[in-house]
Amino acid sequence: MNYLLNKRNQFEGTITKCDGWIKPLCLIATLALTGCGSGIAPKSASTATSPTDPTSPTAPQVVALAIRSSALPTATINQPYSAAISVTGGTAPYTCSVQSGTLPVGLQLNGCAIKGTPESAAKFTGTIAVSDASTPAQQATGQFTLPLQSVLSMDSTPLPTPTVNTAYTAQVKFLGAIGSVVCQIAAGTIPTGLSFNPSTCAFSGTPTTAGNSSFTIAATDVNADTLQAPVVLKVKATPLKVLTASLPNPVKGVAYSQSIQMSGGVAPYLFALASGNLAKGLTLSTTGVISGTPTDAGATSFTLQVTDSEDAVQSIQPSFLSLVTYPVTPASGQLAGSYAFMMQSIDKSTTDSTLYRSATVGSFTADGNGLITDGELDANHHTTTNTSGSILASSFLGTYTVGAKRQGLITISTFNTDGTIAATNTYAIEGSAATETSTAALPADGEAGSMILQDRTTLAQGLTGSFALGLQGETPCQANCAAGTLSGTVAQVGQFVGEASGVISSGMGDAMIASTNIPQANLSGKYGKADLNGRVELTLALAGAPADTYPTHYAAYMLNAQQAFILSEADHSSHILLAGSAQRQSDGGFTDAALSGALLGYVTSAADSSALKVSPQVVAGSSVSTILRVAASGDGRCAVTNTDTGGLETLLKKATAAGTDASVISSVRTAAQSTGQASCQVSANGRGTLNLPVTSTTSKTRTMYLTAANRGYFLDTSYAALGKFEPQMTETTSIAAFDGSYLMGALSVTANTSAGNLGTITADGTGIATVTSNVPTSASTVSPAAPRSLTYTVTDATTGRFTFLPGSTTFYQASTGRFIALNTDPTIDSPPLMAINR
Repeated sequence: MNYLLNKRNQFEGTITKCDGWIKPLCLIATLALTGCGSGIAPKSASTATSPTDPTSPTAPQVVALAIRSSALPTATINQPYSAAISVTGGTAPYTCSVQSGTLPVGLQLNGCAIKGTPESAAKFTGTIAVSDASTPAQQATGQFTLPLQSVLSMDSTPLPTPTVNTAYTAQVKFLGAIGSVVCQIAAGTIPTGLSFNPSTCAFSGTPTTAGNSSFTIAATDVNADTLQAPVVLKVKATPLKVLTASLPNPVKGVAYSQSIQMSGGVAPYLFALASGNLAKGLTLSTTGVISGTPTDAGATSFTLQVTDSEDAVQSIQPSFLSLVTYPVTPASGQLAGSYAFMMQSIDKSTTDSTLYRSATVGSFTADGNGLITDGELDANHHTTTNTSGSILASSFLGTYTVGAKRQGLITISTFNTDGTIAATNTYAIEGSAATETSTAALPADGEAGSMILQDRTTLAQGLTGSFALGLQGETPCQANCAAGTLSGTVAQVGQFVGEASGVISSGMGDAMIASTNIPQANLSGKYGKADLNGRVELTLALAGAPADTYPTHYAAYMLNAQQAFILSEADHSSHILLAGSAQRQSDGGFTDAALSGALLGYVTSAADSSALKVSPQVVAGSSVSTILRVAASGDGRCAVTNTDTGGLETLLKKATAAGTDASVISSVRTAAQSTGQASCQVSANGRGTLNLPVTSTTSKTRTMYLTAANRGYFLDTSYAALGKFEPQMTETTSIAAFDGSYLMGALSVTANTSAGNLGTITADGTGIATVTSNVPTSASTVSPAAPRSLTYTVTDATTGRFTFLPGSTTFYQASTGRFIALNTDPTIDSPPLMAINR
């Protein structure tokens, strides 16, 4: 229904809908009623009538639209605000708008209400207009004022945290300020190194001290509103850092003191040992001073726990490596340069007392002043296990001392993969100036070996060329092997050609596993490039060898382009251990003429329990050492002129006590000590056989691989043993040939030189000698025993055979200044072969 009331209180318009009755109205001619049945026709004003319904109300009265001018409630800067505009009359809803003036920033007119958060102090005075929803709409205006006030406060957003020795700027911000704000530090002290600008209320500078600074900021705006706000500004310390990157090397027996220097955090610092160990004789104070007098040479690794005094405590754990060195001696320079070495020993099992072999090969650099660097080694023993079945090289460092007669000590410390120290071992050493070699022995367990000066300028050639090799070792089980399992000592000799491409070609090998022979088997494989230490990864596969236990992967350390030390990499806990050396063969093929003149052979053989008809436990750990002299004619014929044995009689006594028949004892003795004619043919690849002697009741065959004329490796094919032979001078010797000072060491068949540290001999050339033996006094010390005076005599000038008296040590002159010796005392068990070098 749409209608308007005209000035005469008459309706004008159209009634579009009704519900039966038209209320009493004064209708004029222009008013039409529709949608109500028959409708009511419009009439003129003079004739208008209205219904006579007594309940009809009087005509409605319309109220005029009005807006009430007023002062609105006061708004506070930065505080939420809402105020309604008062409107009356008219028809809702109403629409309001600002007709003049501008609302403060942050406030808006929403409908007929002012809402928002004022951001400025500008006061509002202006006109607000309102219109209603009638048609046509009514309008009205009113005058309004909106006063604003400020309440000064500090912004609650924290200031950035300053850090010691780091440039810093930060401005304090305020809320509710009218105009600019001026600040001052009303109380307290700001951090040292910072300054405060009152006009900008900003900090700047570089704080120098960590910690909390408490102070009060007083602020005033242009309306003189003021506040005083407490502030705590924490200067963060720089991260805790250790400045001592490494420790100076302590010297054994010399007082030591070194402070660990720190930076960052808040001093004082508290130090403690978190893991590892300091060297014996050194201690750590809570202030970070390591002091004392170290008693043992070698490296230790340890980690410290360092804590500062900051409220929010900082803590770090720096790790250190400390190498206690030997004092430098005038002779330290005698050991200088790069050396390759091989060490071998017999270890006793911790579970069943069985004796097992172990071996180590490696390389290092001696600086001439007692330091060992750039160390790399591979070690394999009966407890070695690895999920890949192959051991990995370890790095090491160390120290050494050299005294009179080139004798001294070497201590090396190996690393774990995480950089901590794994183990430290000390060796006694003695060197030969003539051959530029040194020999070493570990007093703790009898490990012995050789180290030889490397020529690193030739190492890049690797194993290129034709090489002969000799390896020896043992099966992973010994006296406790299961029935039917191959067990005992193992030896292998052979020859191969290393191509420049890294392929092993034209290889042949012979091996013995206890008494089982693998003859003339194909030897194939490949090799890699030498690293800086001369280490070469080598693969050698011997056809016919047990696939499950026989090694195929080796580490070779080159001494030069001619020679290398070799160790099997398959873990000895489940594989055969083999260690030895390879020697480049002389150019050209070999013939029978390669064996011509005198030569000395030497070998140490483990006891063959099957030949003695006893259980392996009866002879476990026993061995027989042999020196034999051979005269070769150069046409495939040889004569064994001398055979000397050591340890044989002790071994036979053990067998006799176990019930071995006398005839067996006699046969074994005859075979071990036989002399006579033998055949000794040589093939083009250097392989030959020495069938000796044909007159013995038990013929023994030795398979040879030559490296040069009258020089090479041999394999005892009656029971696994590796031997070597070398040329013997042809001149008839005399007692005067043994004259001067000599080093005496255990002879290493696999390392081509002497091994161990047994002492010194001084001979006068007339039959009087003074022997000084070295005696291990601890795991890190070897001391000379009291000198002994011996006599010596030439027992056979033609064969170069000498004997020490009293006693039963026999020695042969190999060349000028070199002798091969053996204690043949029948009461001695398992005597070593010895080399005596001037």
